Formats: sequence, C-alpha cells, structure tokens
Amino acid sequence: MSKEEKAKVARENGSKSQGPTSTTGKAKSARNGIRTGEFAQKLAAFVPPDSAVLCNEDRQKYFILVDQLIQIYAPINQESMNLVRQIAIARWQIERLHTATTNVWNFALLTAAGEPFTVVEEMEDAQAAARAAEALFSGPLPSNA
Repeated sequence: MSKEEKAKVARENGSKSQGPTSTTGKAKSARNGIRTGEFAQKLAAFVPPDSAVLCNEDRQKYFILVDQLIQIYAPINQESMNLVRQIAIARWQIERLHTATTNVWNFALLTAAGEPFTVVEEMEDAQAAARAAEALFSGPLPSNA
C-alpha cells in the first residue's frame, strides 16, 4: 500500500470518529496541542487544574484549601461543588489581596524612609509581587471603565 493510499484510509477512518466520550478521554484530547514536554512545562502555571492560582503561587496550598472546604461543606452534587469551588477562589483572592496590600505598603515605607535597604533572598518574590501589584493598581484604567 502506497503512502497516498494509507493517507486516504487514515482520513476515511478519522472522519468516522465521534471524538472522545469519557471525561478522561476528553481531558487527554484537550492536551493534544502540546507537542513537547518543554512547552508543557512552560504552560503548566497557566492551564487547569485551576486558573485561580497565579504562576507564582503554591498550587498545592490552593488544593489543600479546596480539600478542607470540601470536608467542611460536604457537597452532594455538582452545583454544591461549584459553590465550594467559588468559596475557595474567593478566599484565595482575598488572601492574595491582603498579601499584596501588605507587601506594597511595607516596601513603600522602606523606600520612603530614604535609607538604603537590601531585600533578603526569601523576600525577593514578595518584592516582585509587590511591584507587580503596584503597577497593576496604579496603571491606567481600561478604556471601558
């Protein structure tokens, strides 16, 4: 069988497919566009399992929060599970806002003091997040606002 014949048979067989039907199959199929492990690693912080977690945040801590809320509220169906997820997202975002606000204030106060200061290695991520939050909060308003 020639290459052209094999390609024709493959196209015919492929056109009969109805796609994945199971949840697992659909999840696997959704990742078909990721070609290499390198690209997948670069995307890991920006794709599910949950988009509530930013690339610099600890996903494991978020999932622990979700697990704790599931134990507390014991959702009995998908709608109640969605509510638990929304609670987790809200709690996560509130904590992020508190942390960002505190870090912006702390670094602004250190800068305003006028004395040179060195950020210890453990606080470099906090300083970077504070700068990002400050830029976000002080940037121009969207044109539709």
